[in-house]
Amino acid sequence: MKRRGAILLELLLAVVLFAMAGLAIHGALDHALDRSTLTAERLRAADIAWSAISLIESGVVQPESIDGPIEETSPLWMGPPPGAGIADPQLGPWSGWGIRVETEPTQFRSHMLVSIGVVRSGGTEERIIYTARQIVRIGNAPAAARPLDRQGGEA
Repeated sequence: MKRRGAILLELLLAVVLFAMAGLAIHGALDHALDRSTLTAERLRAADIAWSAISLIESGVVQPESIDGPIEETSPLWMGPPPGAGIADPQLGPWSGWGIRVETEPTQFRSHMLVSIGVVRSGGTEERIIYTARQIVRIGNAPAAARPLDRQGGEA
């Protein structure tokens, strides 16, 4: 009878150890999946922010015109083609994404410090995922097309 009790105890211990190992592996995989999702979200936000700065720098858009949610009419829209329609916009991959643009004057004439914050709203809270800052020329003509004065500055 002692032998049966020892076998039952060993079996119970083996099952507990197996379950603990399974939970540890599951926790590690769950954590890795969360980090992977977070990294993908940050990469997407970085792409949006630097694309916005490129659009501003090239003169395609003014900084204030892209401030707000990213919609089908936005130059930063990377979803399905405009007019293709999304059955439920709340379920679409771009739902809740937006841009917050701040500009500050710099010591350089016709240049502004542009800060692009890419935000994602979920429910009632809004969180900044990525922020890009760069000094950008604001104006219509590129620098090479403007005449220079004798000291090398713009006339």
